[in-house]
Amino acid sequence: METEIKTNSILAGILVVGLVIFGALSVLYLVQKQSGQQSLQNTPQEEQSLSQTPQDTSPTLPPFEQAIDSNVLRSLSKLKKGILSKSILTNTYSGEVVKVSTGGGYVPTANNFKFKIMLVIKNAQGEQNTFYYNDRDASLLQNSIDSLKPGDTITITETIDLQKPQTENMVQLTIEK
Repeated sequence: METEIKTNSILAGILVVGLVIFGALSVLYLVQKQSGQQSLQNTPQEEQSLSQTPQDTSPTLPPFEQAIDSNVLRSLSKLKKGILSKSILTNTYSGEVVKVSTGGGYVPTANNFKFKIMLVIKNAQGEQNTFYYNDRDASLLQNSIDSLKPGDTITITETIDLQKPQTENMVQLTIEK
C-alpha cells in the first residue's frame, strides 16, 4: 500500500513537471508567433532593405498545428508566485533562414521592444516564426551569426528563466548552422 502511494506521488510529480514545461513552450511559441506578425519601425537606414521580408510572415490561419496546447499555457498562468520556486525552459528551434538583421530596431506592437538581432526562419511547410533578441540576449550568444544568410539551415537553442521579465529572462543562447 505504501509503495503504491509513493509510486502515485512520483507519477503525479512527473505529470505536473511535464505540464509546466509543455505550457511554457506554448507561451513562448505564441509570443514569438505574435512577434513574427509585427512590422519593424525605426530600423537604421542600412537595414531598410532587410525590413522587407521576401516571403509572407503573416500568421498561419487555423487550422495549423500549435506546438503547445493553449490549455497548458492557461494552467501555467494561474500558478501562484510563492508556490512556483523555479521554472527554467530550454527550447530548440530548427528551420531555414528567411531573413537576418543585426542592425537593431523596435517592435512597436510589443511595447516598442528594442531588439539587436532579428531572425525569421521557416519550417518545411513554409510556416515562419520571427525571433527578436535584445542587446542583453545578443551578449549571451555563444557564437557569431555574421555569416548567416537566407537559405541556411539553422538550429536556435534558448534557455529561459520563465520567472524573470521578458527583457531579462534569457539564460543561454546558441544559433548554429
